[in-house]
Amino acid sequence: MSISDWSIQLKTRIIHGPGSVAQLPSLVRESRLRRWLVIMDPEVEPTAFGRRVRRSLAETHPTYFTSFATNPTFEMVEECAEQYRRSHARAIISVGGGSAIDIGKAVGTLATNSGRIASYADGRRIRRPLPLTVNVPTTCGTGAEASPFAVLLDTEQRKKRGIESPLFVPHAIIIDPRSLESLSRPLIAATAFDALAHVIESYTSRRATSLTRVSLTGCLVNFSAAYTHALDGDISGLQTMQDIALSARLLYPRTGLSIAHALSHPIGAYSGLHHGMAVALVLPSAIRYNTPAAEKAFAEVAVLLGAGHSSMSLVRTLESFIAESGIAAAFRTLDVLRMPVAIVAGESMHSSNIPSNPRPVTAGTASRILRAALRNIAHGTP
Repeated sequence: MSISDWSIQLKTRIIHGPGSVAQLPSLVRESRLRRWLVIMDPEVEPTAFGRRVRRSLAETHPTYFTSFATNPTFEMVEECAEQYRRSHARAIISVGGGSAIDIGKAVGTLATNSGRIASYADGRRIRRPLPLTVNVPTTCGTGAEASPFAVLLDTEQRKKRGIESPLFVPHAIIIDPRSLESLSRPLIAATAFDALAHVIESYTSRRATSLTRVSLTGCLVNFSAAYTHALDGDISGLQTMQDIALSARLLYPRTGLSIAHALSHPIGAYSGLHHGMAVALVLPSAIRYNTPAAEKAFAEVAVLLGAGHSSMSLVRTLESFIAESGIAAAFRTLDVLRMPVAIVAGESMHSSNIPSNPRPVTAGTASRILRAALRNIAHGTP
């Protein structure tokens, strides 16, 4: 298939809108499956939305798994898979951001395929369909709910590792913006920034086509207003941000992303930084590096985003987003300045996003991009 060819295959029921999580019990009843495992983000569980999910499922008596972190590990997956087996579950509901949803994909893999999850990160194919799965995203960034990828932390190698399969696409997705109402302002900003990065990187990718750019235009035009309203907790802004996240995720597996996302995974592995914040850390420096190869595309993004008419005006707008939302302050709560830059940059070269970066990139240039980003943090900018 050439990069000008296009194909999206999504056999998934999408339930959408404020309060749509109320339809979760009917999905369970329709399935005629009696035993469910609910993988719920531990930060979502005590929120009003988490309690709403628990109340809605009370009559079905599911088993809950909440013992995992922002960057889920192979060990957490194996523990959850054991709970799935012990409970005799036959279906999975994942409620949370990318961490909960990626654990659900991995546990579903082990439920119907043999072996340990590490073997699939090593390249073993997933041959048997996963159990019936329902994903309920509670962020507006990763789009993991509709993704054919899962990303897990290998603690032995201290790196994030990806698993890919079309069988990861779930049976149903519930997109309810009420799920975002309990998020802090910096966390809404971080997840929204991840979605924006997906859009910008896809639009300016070496593999972008006129079709992908037309498809992403609406995301860029609507982002700024939606983002502002979302930070204020406005339900329509939160809804639009979730829509942008889903739309970008459906498109970017065909275009690939950039060095910003290639760096973000090892940054998260070494610093514990939330994925959206890791992307925010490096995206402005990545745009500066890539401008000579994609200046026109970045200028188009700036115009659509209402951020001026050049790549540098785009960078300044992104840096303002980062500073004003509280993301920049969060950078300083973790020891990101001491991460092993050369190692992180070297590991980024294994990312599938390197070939789609607008400008050729090496471990050396990746180091320079990361060092520039860290200097900005050290000097108080953004």
